[in-house]
Amino acid sequence: MTQHATLPPPLERPPTIPLLLATVYRKAARLIAQAGHRQTAVDTACARPPAPGALTIVDALRAAAVLTAGPQPQQDRAMSQLGDYAIYRLAQRLTVCGHGPFWIDPDSLEEHITAWGDLPRRTTESVVAQLEAAADASERSV
Repeated sequence: MTQHATLPPPLERPPTIPLLLATVYRKAARLIAQAGHRQTAVDTACARPPAPGALTIVDALRAAAVLTAGPQPQQDRAMSQLGDYAIYRLAQRLTVCGHGPFWIDPDSLEEHITAWGDLPRRTTESVVAQLEAAADASERSV
């Protein structure tokens, strides 16, 4: 009697966190590309006054998380967690003066991202490029 190996039917993969993160990063990049990047430390020698309506990186990530979470039960909690995780993952990618974040609590991670965005000569284009790179890396990790 011959036995044939059977393959299970292909499983549909539900959306995963890396794909959601990629969406958040791409939406944040579009928001900043449209509105402009706003540095919080406008007293630096190279800082230019922000354009009206310009966004900080953290503000753009939070807004993108809201747009990505969509209507669902416990939406506030879901978008907050998605925003926190997007901030955590982005902060791990960024270095300020050769260092990554020192602490991993949400406030410290936001401060680290803000410090990166406030570096002299940080441009809207460089912020958008970093967010796109984070999105690409998230998609590759699926």
